[in-house]
Amino acid sequence: MASVCNDKNGTRRVTFVSGDGKHRSLRLGKVSKKQAETFRLRVEQLLQDKALGTSHDASMIEWIKGLPHGTQARLRAAGLLAAASSRITLSELIKRFTEARTVKPGTMAAYKQCTDSLLLHLGADTPIDTITPADADAWRARISSGGRVREKEGPRSLSRATVAKRTNIAKAIFSKAKVWKLVTASPFEHMKAGSQSNPERAHYISKEDTQKLLDACPNIQWRALIGIARYAGLRCPSEIRELKWSDL
Repeated sequence: MASVCNDKNGTRRVTFVSGDGKHRSLRLGKVSKKQAETFRLRVEQLLQDKALGTSHDASMIEWIKGLPHGTQARLRAAGLLAAASSRITLSELIKRFTEARTVKPGTMAAYKQCTDSLLLHLGADTPIDTITPADADAWRARISSGGRVREKEGPRSLSRATVAKRTNIAKAIFSKAKVWKLVTASPFEHMKAGSQSNPERAHYISKEDTQKLLDACPNIQWRALIGIARYAGLRCPSEIRELKWSDL
């Protein structure tokens, strides 16, 4: 626990017992009672974070960043900012996000494509509270103009649908960080993902072409897959994989 003490000269200080059992005090100077009480509550939260070994939440990080360097130095000397250096990095956030979700392998592969580009362009060790909307815009511009590399072909632009999909994933990751109170605001929340449909990839398969495929199939299982996809309109492999005899 921390307490506010009033000195005879009109100044105030916050006293507390540190983790090593020593009584310590932080002089605040001539501040209002409300300001001193706010500081006391912050000191108590710092003590709790240190005792539990937990990282500071976003509001605490913002408060620390706004303190004068001298005050930060005194808090550090008192051992209260030992946990402050453990700011959540981008790689740590991505690890938390993926571990907290149960999705199909195909969806996880799509996540990885997005997270790999985030790590590449924003930096794995970058504290997430330092990533700005401008950084988010630069990431999207980068993957839009040359986010894919193929052997001997060099950088190639991703389709608008793929950029939209990766933007949605990035928005979901940082929205979760906001829910977890790791950041006060998401650097991606201003961004509109756009449509994930890609008409350029659509291609009509005629009955004649379908018959050629069926004739080339090595067995009845392959012919069944192509027939169901072409004539029943099921998505392959996601919907066909889940098909049961009771569905037929």
